[in-house]
Amino acid sequence: MARKAAAAKTEFTDSQQSSDTKPWQFKPGQSGNPAGRPTGARNKLSESFIVGLADHFAEHGQEALNRCLEENPTGYLTIISRIVPRQVEAAVEVTDRITVHELSADQRERIAQSWLLSHQQNDLPAIEP
Repeated sequence: MARKAAAAKTEFTDSQQSSDTKPWQFKPGQSGNPAGRPTGARNKLSESFIVGLADHFAEHGQEALNRCLEENPTGYLTIISRIVPRQVEAAVEVTDRITVHELSADQRERIAQSWLLSHQQNDLPAIEP
């Protein structure tokens, strides 16, 4: 019986088996599910989950967040860090131009410090104030 199984495993033609794939693997361009996922199948679960989450948050959200902040600040910050995007893209349109003389002393100092920091990273010598 074991010999029949071993013989059955080795009886493949060259067209069925390539050097990169095993006979039980799908061949390139061949799908294991040719019909694909039904339209909206995954979306129904996601949509109902989001609606349920929104309803739950509307009822308990602020209270739960406040309690989490008081009882577990680290967990609270973990939640926030996972929700807030890591990068935020913003488009800025400049409509009015001002001169350096119109800036306050604090604004000029912050701009100068920012410029110095960005150029110090390029191995330029630091300038002490």
